[in-house]
Amino acid sequence: DSVLLAPHKTYNVEVQLLNEKTSPTTDETVEVKNENTEHLFLYQSSPATGAGSVAFSDGSKDDKGNAFNQTGKFKTDAAGNGTLTVTLKHQPTNKAATTPDAAGGETDVEAVLNVKLQ
Repeated sequence: DSVLLAPHKTYNVEVQLLNEKTSPTTDETVEVKNENTEHLFLYQSSPATGAGSVAFSDGSKDDKGNAFNQTGKFKTDAAGNGTLTVTLKHQPTNKAATTPDAAGGETDVEAVLNVKLQ
């Protein structure tokens, strides 16, 4: 499936974490929010700019005022196709980072979404 968004728009976003390996499916979002100082959501668009890209901004903060990014804004660029990688880091060593490698810690979840701006 692809995420379909309009070009040149701003969207408010919120990540919800569902564990579909359990029956019934469980929502893990509350647990991660309760442990927000130990987690960091990161968003990487490919391409980084131009047609098909999505930029993340205005991310939510953790209880210590550092980046948590469970909510924020996506701003789309021109019409086109790309991907958006969403990564949840556990115990990041650098909460100011914008990439998973720079954040350190362990990757709890990583999802690559196809994006269509049309």
